[in-house]
Amino acid sequence: MQLILNLLLLIITLIYLSVSHQVYFTKLPGGDAGVSWAWSIIYSYLVIIILFLLVTWIIAWKGGYDWITNQGRNTVLYASFGSIVIALGAGLASFMKDDSSFLPSVLSNSITYLTSIALLVGIICSFVLANRNGNTVPPASFRILLYGSALASTVSIGLFGLGLFLESLRNQRNRIKSEIRQEDANDVRMIEEIKSANILSDVDFLNIMVFADDNKDSSVVNRAVAKIKSRPDWQETMVMFLNSDGALEVFNFLASHDPEKKELFPAAVNTGMYSLAGYIRNRINECSQEHHFYPDQFSWEVERALRSADKFRNMSVDFVPAVIAIKEALHQPHEIKRKPFHCIKLVDQWIKKNQK
Repeated sequence: MQLILNLLLLIITLIYLSVSHQVYFTKLPGGDAGVSWAWSIIYSYLVIIILFLLVTWIIAWKGGYDWITNQGRNTVLYASFGSIVIALGAGLASFMKDDSSFLPSVLSNSITYLTSIALLVGIICSFVLANRNGNTVPPASFRILLYGSALASTVSIGLFGLGLFLESLRNQRNRIKSEIRQEDANDVRMIEEIKSANILSDVDFLNIMVFADDNKDSSVVNRAVAKIKSRPDWQETMVMFLNSDGALEVFNFLASHDPEKKELFPAAVNTGMYSLAGYIRNRINECSQEHHFYPDQFSWEVERALRSADKFRNMSVDFVPAVIAIKEALHQPHEIKRKPFHCIKLVDQWIKKNQK
């Protein structure tokens, strides 16, 4: 058993020296080589933790850690926990070297090197405890060294965790800033597109309808609505598109805004909803692969069509047959199996609420 114990300590020492040389005395590689280097360090410290834990159990079994507590089970538990902390702290310290830290560089490097040395101290103390005879070396003399090593490693582990937490906060903050910048840039793009649109052109008039949808920023929506209404016949033109091939675009406007001449719209909206049903059937028929279908497909178009119809409820037209046609279109058979579209539930609820 003594030979095995010393052999294990020798293996731990050799691995420790090899890893320390790679981390503290060798330039860290970059690219794919850096990834391989990182994994080699991780695996090396995993081996150290396992072997160091095994050494700790043997020493505890021999009574080497009886000075911690006189209860055998707790002695093994405390000694094992301390060994794991010391080895783990040294491993994490390897990845903290030369890494940007929230601490001053001098303090950060000091903790990193001190934690690495703590593992060496733990190995030496384990060697002495494993080979002492009787009371040759008083166990109490190791308390400062081992407790200090465990404390240094605990601080290193805590700082490593805190660094990860702060890094996560920084990444989240940067991601939010990036999303805001992207949204702002997209708003600017849409505003410029609205400004450059020729409102008397039917194509441009139809294209900026989507910018009037209330899911856009108010700075975009207000400009789009003002631009649309600057066309003298904007309501008559919307009716024309509802009765032809522009219903989906007009629904983007009507779902969020009331027209002034509401009496012009009910019949045209009804026609537009049948156009939406035809659009859904055509899109389903065009699908040739399974990934062409997805649960949220048609949700945008259907929701805005139903919201548009709600604005003209109890007027001259019953929209229920048109909505039923949309429902039937959503159930259009296809040779490729698909999951039900999410918007079917919305359609069913609308029909149940409005059917007489």
